[in-house]
Amino acid sequence: MENTNWIKLEFPSDTRNVGFARTALALFASQLDWTLDELEDIKVAVSEAVSNCVIHGYRLQEGLIKIEASHRDDTLEIVIEDSGAGIADVELAKQTGYTSIPEERMGGLGFTFMHEYMDEVRVSSQVDAGTKIRMVKRSPGERAEMAKEMDKTRELIRLSQQGDLQARARLVHENMPPLVKSIAGGRFLQRGGLEYEDLLQIGSIGLLKLSAISIFL
Repeated sequence: MENTNWIKLEFPSDTRNVGFARTALALFASQLDWTLDELEDIKVAVSEAVSNCVIHGYRLQEGLIKIEASHRDDTLEIVIEDSGAGIADVELAKQTGYTSIPEERMGGLGFTFMHEYMDEVRVSSQVDAGTKIRMVKRSPGERAEMAKEMDKTRELIRLSQQGDLQARARLVHENMPPLVKSIAGGRFLQRGGLEYEDLLQIGSIGLLKLSAISIFL
């Protein structure tokens, strides 16, 4: 049976609810096999995201914060959303030390901590409409499995470069479907940036084009 579960939370934008959110999400995340340090990482990331909603999204005024969390097998996903001020320049806001509130003490580290402690962080925002932060963390077992898959693909690329036609065929079979799906879903545009797997797929397509040319020459 597949190991899945999910929760949804809604609560007022209030500094008192930051601790509630981090504790609630830690309890939910503990259904997976984390170390104590990894659970602490999740708690810090959630605290920073919710604090951003309270302080920067709603500027300590009234508002509603929504959280959706789910896990599938060994992967935890957390989405935290507000309908506050929004972020004019997401890439600028991600820079360490940047804050939209100059008088804020020890500010400008929220996104830095989120990226440090989670495996994926994606931010979408619109001025005067709000901000959504999606964070993903994988258990050690899941990360190890992904690393094996990446190593296998690297080996196929290496063999393809050496003229192995069978390796080229496997590269097409194993990498074309996710690339087509990525483009069709507009993933490159919607999530605000490229990731390593995307660069690998793009590189694979370039290699395949060169391979096709060499076959027919």
